Amino acid sequence: MPILFYLTDKMKITQLIKLIKHNLSNLGLGIVVGFADLFPGISGGTVLFLTGKYDDVIYSLNWIIRKITGDKEVSEKTIKYDLITTLLIGILISVFVFAKLASYLFKNYGNESKIFLISLMIVYSIKLLTELRKKPKFSVYLLSGLFLGLFSIFIPNIGNSDPAFYIVILSGLLSFGFMILPGISGSSMLLILGTYESTVNSVSEINIPYLLLFLLGGIVGFSTSIILIKVILDKYKDEFRIIISGLIVGASIGLLYDLPKNSYSNSSLYLIFIIGVISAWILIKLTKYFTKNENKQN
Repeated sequence: MPILFYLTDKMKITQLIKLIKHNLSNLGLGIVVGFADLFPGISGGTVLFLTGKYDDVIYSLNWIIRKITGDKEVSEKTIKYDLITTLLIGILISVFVFAKLASYLFKNYGNESKIFLISLMIVYSIKLLTELRKKPKFSVYLLSGLFLGLFSIFIPNIGNSDPAFYIVILSGLLSFGFMILPGISGSSMLLILGTYESTVNSVSEINIPYLLLFLLGGIVGFSTSIILIKVILDKYKDEFRIIISGLIVGASIGLLYDLPKNSYSNSSLYLIFIIGVISAWILIKLTKYFTKNENKQN
């Protein structure tokens, strides 16, 4: 009997260690996802997709939403609460930690930070477009996206230190709505809307009124995207990604155009743009490397 108890306790300890490792792994993944979504470029959805967690997260969130809305056919066993909970904790840790860094950079190096983030957006969008260039009607969808993005040049700048409440809600709706889509960064939407700086400052300073309005829009956008994402990705995945990538490139050009005119003679900004392009290229190569190794192991 003592031997049996010993073996049982040993099995429990082994299971506990596996559970801790599993949760720590998901927590770490959440931190990476939060970091990716905070800075324009690679999206949190892409990170989940590359690590093989995307389907589990999408289906679990979809089932949670259906359960909240009163769908009795949803089984508790189909929802991976441990994955969703640890991911969410990791994302929150990452966002609040790195938001301070982003806030500091924008306050002290505003134009430099914008140039660096714009370069990331452009490179990642072009990279995605080169992968989809052989799709039917590619040029039509690309030009549609570019036109929509360039149209932002003619829209009055809505991004300031104290945006109107409906702009904050719209920012939350779009950023949360896009953050779960592979290849599209939610923070890119904030940069295009001109509310990136005010949002990261509000997170860093824990501006409750701003964050509540942002979260209100975010809940609507996130819930809607989870419900519609399967339909969009199954039927119009490539077309949607081409249009949005074109939009991001066009809007990025618009953001460059919107910079103070005297900054065009600042050689350091050109250097930062080049550094951003090189950084994006390195990140793309690293992503390919780790993805290739992951596929070999599987």
